[in-house]
Amino acid sequence: MKRFLAIFPYLDDIQEAYHSLKEQGFKIERFFSPVPVPEIEDDLIPKPSPIRWIVLFGSLTGISLALLLTIGTSVAWPLVVGGKPIISVPPFVVITFELMVLIGSIANLLGLFGLSRLPKRVNEPAYDPRFSDDRFGLLVQVPPDRELVAREILETSHAEEIHEVA
Repeated sequence: MKRFLAIFPYLDDIQEAYHSLKEQGFKIERFFSPVPVPEIEDDLIPKPSPIRWIVLFGSLTGISLALLLTIGTSVAWPLVVGGKPIISVPPFVVITFELMVLIGSIANLLGLFGLSRLPKRVNEPAYDPRFSDDRFGLLVQVPPDRELVAREILETSHAEEIHEVA
């Protein structure tokens, strides 16, 4: 699967190319712009992040470990005071809450680093510094059998430059 990076001088041109490529079924990988363009950005919003499930799993793990720790300690070294039960929930609530927050936070941090692929050791090869100044860019995934169609759409949409990116 090849990737083409097209550089456009005007917003209207890149919008035309974007809609034409979407109609033909090409996958738009990235959109580079010096200004916000809600028409394109809203369409490229990825699906919801799985980080919420990672944090939920970490929090439930923290609750489980806290209850295991407190109940296990009470059973291993019972201390009967005034006939009260050995396993009583109210004293365990604080420790359970603290471990839930601690392990949930650690899971959140590790999930964030894992899902965002941090730290990045290699810069993205498709980025051009002109995208922060006055140019727009479109990174498109192109199947090998449809290269000519994609190149033709980008050229008819007045792309300044079209590069093949590894």
